[in-house]
Amino acid sequence: QQEQLVADAKAANVDVVVLHDLDLPNIVQDTLAVAKQTVTQHPDLGGTWTVCDFCVPLIAQAFDTEGLTGDARPVVGGNYTMPQTAELLRTGKVDGVVDVPFEASVHVAFDQLLQKWARDKAINADPAVFATGYGLKFMEPYMVTKDNIGDGPIPIFGADYEDYFHAKWKEEFGVGG
Repeated sequence: QQEQLVADAKAANVDVVVLHDLDLPNIVQDTLAVAKQTVTQHPDLGGTWTVCDFCVPLIAQAFDTEGLTGDARPVVGGNYTMPQTAELLRTGKVDGVVDVPFEASVHVAFDQLLQKWARDKAINADPAVFATGYGLKFMEPYMVTKDNIGDGPIPIFGADYEDYFHAKWKEEFGVGG
């Protein structure tokens, strides 16, 4: 997986200067320390990325404590938005977060159960069911930024799975909608 990351970065003309496996029992201190160490050792660092959702605010915090602002502040990005990250996106301390509409997976799973219970149809456990089983792509990733986060709850972009399933269940079972 790290080899693919490095290859993808190289193809985009990006140098990966630090690959770090989190110290899970000490994840908060580890994230803060590595973020600070990285910007100290690489003062022209262009940006950071993490797949640890609650590490994104920690990286922003580490950059704050180092006094990094404006052009001196590396881009902060990661995966999966949470309320603290949303606020940091709104203030510009986090630049972007890739997210997916996880709630859509609950609707798909519930529909699979309804089909099993009502029609004894086998449950489709193939992850591709999100893209091919319903005619809509329910789990397409999207980027949340300061420009599209808005003031309300964390936005969900993509297929309108709620209306889709409510209409489907109303037609098939006479409920919802």
